[in-house]
Amino acid sequence: MKYIINCLKCQDKSMFVANIQFNNEYVNIVTCPNGHSFEMNILIDQFSLLFDNGLYALYNKFYIEAFTSFVMSYERFLEYCIKVILYSNDSYSENYDDVWKKIASQSERQLGAFILLYYNKFKLIPTLLSDANTKLRNKVIHKGYIPSENECLKFGNSILKIIRDIFSVLLSDLKSKDALLFFSNLNFKAVSLSYLPYQKFPINRPVNETENKSIEDFINELDFIVERDDLSL
Repeated sequence: MKYIINCLKCQDKSMFVANIQFNNEYVNIVTCPNGHSFEMNILIDQFSLLFDNGLYALYNKFYIEAFTSFVMSYERFLEYCIKVILYSNDSYSENYDDVWKKIASQSERQLGAFILLYYNKFKLIPTLLSDANTKLRNKVIHKGYIPSENECLKFGNSILKIIRDIFSVLLSDLKSKDALLFFSNLNFKAVSLSYLPYQKFPINRPVNETENKSIEDFINELDFIVERDDLSL
């Protein structure tokens, strides 16, 4: 993925496009056009990163990768919500990882845990994948079906709606809002530069017009960065 950042070592702090190859540590060595290298920590939640990866893949017409990235974004978002709700209920502890291992390889159990926790917290049934999208997901993931561009767009927009609907509920609860901020800071590393990208979802920003944008809108916006590898401002 590509982000426009300022060089820490250039005297004029000139901007350039950093091409980031993400890893599980969220830390990369970046080098500006003048040869200055430094470590950069990308402060982004896993589900949001996977969603962005789906957008880049769709932009480049890699439909299987785009679709599977949206699936993984949705599933990691459910895990994220489970942690947020537990934390907001003062039930999140250092033993969480041990508990999660019991259901980590079974998406249906994760979904069930999320639905029950969400209902217990908010007395609402969460927005979830439709039966049609669940069947399409299973065809792609388990049967090797190759989704079309239109199927990727529709599926991506359905994931976008699900995440937005659930976020609107989380943000309506003060303890849940505090939990969102807590988990957003967990990826922080003591390196030269910590970069907080503008996220598609209102974790580190106010609710604004971004919530009205579609997958198609986000893909159109990628032109600004993707076509400017030689940016130097």
